[in-house]
Amino acid sequence: MAGPLTGLRVMDVSQLAVGPLGAAFLGQLGAEVIKVEVPDGDLIRTLLPRMNGVGTYYTSVNVNKKNIALDLKNPRDHEIALRLAERSDVFVENFRPGAMERLGLGYEAVRALNPDVVYCSSSGYGSRGPRSREGSADGYARAFTAFDSFTGPVGGRAERFRSNGHVDHTCAAVVTQTVLAGLCARERFGIAQFVETSMMQAATVYQTTRIAEHFAGGQHAPLGSATTNLVPHQALRTGDGYIAVGVNTQAQWRGLCAALGLPGLAEEARFADNAARVAHRAELLPVLEQAFAARSSADWLVALEAHDVPCGPFLTFADLWASEQVQANEQIVEREHPWGAVKVGGAPWRFSATPARVQRAPEIDEHRDEVLALIEAEPPRRDEARPRAAMQLGDLGADRSHVSS
Repeated sequence: MAGPLTGLRVMDVSQLAVGPLGAAFLGQLGAEVIKVEVPDGDLIRTLLPRMNGVGTYYTSVNVNKKNIALDLKNPRDHEIALRLAERSDVFVENFRPGAMERLGLGYEAVRALNPDVVYCSSSGYGSRGPRSREGSADGYARAFTAFDSFTGPVGGRAERFRSNGHVDHTCAAVVTQTVLAGLCARERFGIAQFVETSMMQAATVYQTTRIAEHFAGGQHAPLGSATTNLVPHQALRTGDGYIAVGVNTQAQWRGLCAALGLPGLAEEARFADNAARVAHRAELLPVLEQAFAARSSADWLVALEAHDVPCGPFLTFADLWASEQVQANEQIVEREHPWGAVKVGGAPWRFSATPARVQRAPEIDEHRDEVLALIEAEPPRRDEARPRAAMQLGDLGADRSHVSS
C-alpha cells in the first residue's frame, strides 16, 4: 500500500541536516523526494564516522530520496533544476535568505514557472531582523536561544555546545509540519505559497514552557538532570548506575515512598505535595540518593514499576538495538546499501492503511537518468488544471473565483 503522500514530488536542494531530514520525513510518508546535490557532495558526506567513505550522518538524514548532482551555477544544470522545479509540488531549501535568489531559484523565480508550488525555506534566524542574513548550526542555535542557559551541573556553569542535534532535528520536524500545512492549504483553498521556519524559531518554540516559566519569575539555574517544576523528576544514582525517575502525581509520590520503604516520607509536611517538594528540593534529594544507592538499577526498576512509578533505564545504542520494545516498533531499521548494511532510525509514525517506510539513502547522482527522463516525459505542473480545492467546491455549486497573491 502506498504512503499518505504518494503522488507528491519534493525537490530538495537543502544541505547538512535540517532541510534534508525534513524532506526525508516527507519521503517516509510516501512523497517522491529528489535531492539536488552539488557535484562535490553535501558537506555531511565527509563527517565522521563513515562507512565506505560516506558519513553516517548523511545516510541517516537522506533516506527515501532519489539523487541528481547539479552545479546550480552552471547554465545547463541550472536549466535542469528549473525544469525539475516546474514539475514539483514542494521545493525545500535551507540556505541563508537571499542565497537562492542569487542562484535564480528563489520563490518568485520558481513560482513564475510553477504557481502551484509550496516553497519551504528554513534558515538560521528567519527572513527578518538584524541577523537574518547570518548562518547558524545546532550549537549556535542552542546558545543563541538560551537553550543551554539552564543545562549543566547543579550550582555550576551552563554547558555549551554539547550537541546531539536537538535543534537540527526539532527544526527538521517543523520543516515537515510547515510543508504539510502548506499542502493542506493548497488542497483546501487552492492557494500555494511561500512558507518558512528557522532554527531560531524552532528552538525558541521548543522551549515554550521554559519561556513562560521565566517570565513568571521561575527558577532557571542549572539543575543537572532535574526539571524545574517537578520533584523528583531526574536521574538518580543506584548501586550500579543510574535510572530515570519521574513523579508527576501524588499517587506516584506515595508509590515511590512505598517502594523505597519510606512510607513516612510521604506524610512529611515539607514533602506533602509537589509545590512543597520543589521548595524543599535540597532537603529531599539527599534522602532519595541515599536510599537508591542501596540497590541495583534492575532491582529498583522492578520495585518502582510494581508501584506504578514512572521510571526507566539509561540505555546505550547497543541496548536500544537489542530492545524488544524498539524492535517491535521498528524504531531502528537495517537497510541494504550497495556497500553493506546500514542501520538508521525508523519512521516515527504508524498508519493503519497508508504505511510509512524507510529506504536507504542514495549515492550521489544515482538517479540522474531517471530524473532527466521524468523531466522530458512530464508536462510542467502549471499545465495541470488546478487548484484542486476550487474545482471540488465548484462541483458542489460554489463560486470558483480564485484569488492569487
